[in-house]
Amino acid sequence: VLACLAYKAVRSFDVIVTSIKKSISFSAGRVGVMAELIERLIVNHTYIPDRIYKHIEIYQNKSETYIALFQFLLIGLFLLIYLTLLSGLQDVIIPMTMLVYAFLVGNRLYLAKTGQLTQHVIILSIVADYAILMAYIWSMHIQFEAAPLTYLKGLGLYYMFILMALRTLSFQPLHTLVSGLCAAVSWGLLLTYAVMFHTGAESPLAETFMSSLQPDKIFLKQELAKIGIIGLVTFLLILSQAMARKILIESLQAQGNISDLSHFFDHNVVR
Repeated sequence: VLACLAYKAVRSFDVIVTSIKKSISFSAGRVGVMAELIERLIVNHTYIPDRIYKHIEIYQNKSETYIALFQFLLIGLFLLIYLTLLSGLQDVIIPMTMLVYAFLVGNRLYLAKTGQLTQHVIILSIVADYAILMAYIWSMHIQFEAAPLTYLKGLGLYYMFILMALRTLSFQPLHTLVSGLCAAVSWGLLLTYAVMFHTGAESPLAETFMSSLQPDKIFLKQELAKIGIIGLVTFLLILSQAMARKILIESLQAQGNISDLSHFFDHNVVR
């Protein structure tokens, strides 16, 4: 009897292990497909001649210039909001944050104008953009002496979408991916802080959407859905940006081929 029970236990264990292996292999396959898709969107495996790559760098520096100029407009908008809505408050978090942000944007604008802007600097600047934006959103509940849940109901999420959209002005899908990841992580951290440091007697998590309309309640599923929407929008922006980059490279290659052939054939023949 004991031998039969031991045999059945071993067989059951083998079945469980086999099921786990199948599920792991299936999940790994799905993850591998997604990773391959992202790699194809971000990395261009075709050979790019040096002259075409230099043209892309010129366009990249111009786009970073436009991004920096638009960010100066955002800084002006934030300062205008501070002067009109928060002028009676004595806290200096927002003015100091905007001054630091203006310095970083001005430095990136100088590097873009002089052609010294590298990929590492751009990625670090994207992370700094979201860190400063998080500090701005987080400081709102301190300015108004309200619960942290209040900033989740404000315009902070829309500011993140603006920063994500700015990255589409460049020709690097990697920058858009980093921006989307920073946006998702930033909103997740703000959400975590708001729930963990809630000062009310009741739980801040509402059971239904209608009850989350109260100022001291949030609907957790809705907040998590916002993070999912950030991921979906990021994927769509990367897809459109990768297609635009491919069209740009193909047009530059065609223009280069026409320029090379025009040295040996008549212009009408080349056309």
